[in-house]
Amino acid sequence: MRVPPPPGIAPSRVAVIDRPAVDLDGAVRQVAGQPPIRPQVQPPPAPGSASESEALRRYVRGRLRMQDMQPVRASDDFDAALRLDPGAAPLHAARAESAAQAGDLRRAMAEWEATLQLAPDDLQALVAVGVAASDGDQVQRAAALLGRAWQRFREGRFQALSDAGRATVGAALARALLRLGFDEAAIEVAEVALTAAPEAIGAQRGDGADAAARSQAALARDAGEAALRAGRPAEAAALLAQSAALVPDPRSEALRAFAALRADDRAAARESVARAIAAHPWQDPVATALACWQLHAAGADDGAIEDLQRARDAARESGTPAVEGRLCRMLAAAEPARATEWLRAAVDAGASDAATLEAA
Repeated sequence: MRVPPPPGIAPSRVAVIDRPAVDLDGAVRQVAGQPPIRPQVQPPPAPGSASESEALRRYVRGRLRMQDMQPVRASDDFDAALRLDPGAAPLHAARAESAAQAGDLRRAMAEWEATLQLAPDDLQALVAVGVAASDGDQVQRAAALLGRAWQRFREGRFQALSDAGRATVGAALARALLRLGFDEAAIEVAEVALTAAPEAIGAQRGDGADAAARSQAALARDAGEAALRAGRPAEAAALLAQSAALVPDPRSEALRAFAALRADDRAAARESVARAIAAHPWQDPVATALACWQLHAAGADDGAIEDLQRARDAARESGTPAVEGRLCRMLAAAEPARATEWLRAAVDAGASDAATLEAA
């Protein structure tokens, strides 16, 4: 069924795009740049030499100091080991970790970059540099690095990632792919990231379940819009339902109805209307406009109309003409044959907001 998108949703965000589908592997191939040139470094110490033994001793001691939360002293050990073996990727990775523990994020990132140059498949370096690229709006680099990391995690069924890691890395990668137009690949990644529970994410990240739920809801909504563009409305409806379940939001609910209508599932669209009415959208002008769209696009059963009429009567009795006006607009959308009657009733009751006057 062809219906316009809900108000406030740009048509370009949900219009079907006719192009070949590209999965994650295909997207990673397309965004991959030239292989990094391995830097020329000092040869490693000779096996069994005093230099090798000293480098190993300082590395082990640095690790122990990291466990004891002594990052500055650990960094001294790692620096000493690096002077003896500057081409050892594990030493640069350890130095990155100690710098991060000490709060020196700039040095940490420099060491992760060095690790990546020496060991292009190092998972920690791929993730650290990839997430930083995402934060720095380096979209193609973020997609390339995080895409390679995600492929590796996928090989192990994501068991190497915590819930917080799956959510954070997955969201950064999915959004980079969306920015580059790889909707199908982004959906593939997002659906895995969205299996992480907000409670677990919040506990591991330390920012709480509510913040994690908001992040997951936003990702589910973005993925739902991508599924609409990809011509997969049933999948879009499921993703948008997940978004609305995580953080109730009238826009997500309206988009869910839109996806159901696009899938020719009017029953599901009517259920979305019932959920919208149960949330009392007439208390907010934006929610009212979205509910009016849902009622007009999907229709309403007798029960929904009765609920709106009761709410309208209550608004009249309480002397709230603005609320009554919104309810009359919703009734006009639900009963097109009586639209003029409902809108005149709103104006007669004293509703003076621009939207009601314009509709009347």
